[in-house]
Amino acid sequence: MNNIHKFLSVFAVVVLLALVLAPPAQAFDGRSGDKIVIAADEVVDDDLYVTAEEFTLDGTVNGDLIALGRIITVNGTVEAM
Repeated sequence: MNNIHKFLSVFAVVVLLALVLAPPAQAFDGRSGDKIVIAADEVVDDDLYVTAEEFTLDGTVNGDLIALGRIITVNGTVEAM
């Protein structure tokens, strides 16, 4: 019984340290629809997830870009972090 208590105590400490030292979750920008356009003067300062029939990127994405669609046009800039 004593070994079980020691194991559980060590396990609890490890879990608490992992939770405290874990990096915060990163935010993202998600967009969906029939036609999504990121205009030339628009800057997205997060990861961008897009699902659309037609997607056009003329602006800038400061993060990763994941796009699913039938027609995808990238004229702008993607600066993955």
